[in-house]
Amino acid sequence: MMKIFLTRMLPESAVQMLVDAFGRECVSIYPHDRVIHRDELLEGVQGVDALLPILTERIDADILDAAGPNLKIVANYA
Repeated sequence: MMKIFLTRMLPESAVQMLVDAFGRECVSIYPHDRVIHRDELLEGVQGVDALLPILTERIDADILDAAGPNLKIVANYA
């Protein structure tokens, strides 16, 4: 099963496209309306196949390492 992590709630149409393509159970969204704290980001990316951050998140080697070998794509939403 594909695991997708969004670092912020996106417009409903964007989220719905992911849900339609992969299923609700595959899409995990950071629940707070604020910039995600680094430790929460490190935890949220663990084991994901896809990461969809926004411009405020710094995606570096530590984040990619925390995601692990399943990570296939990082696609910025800006």
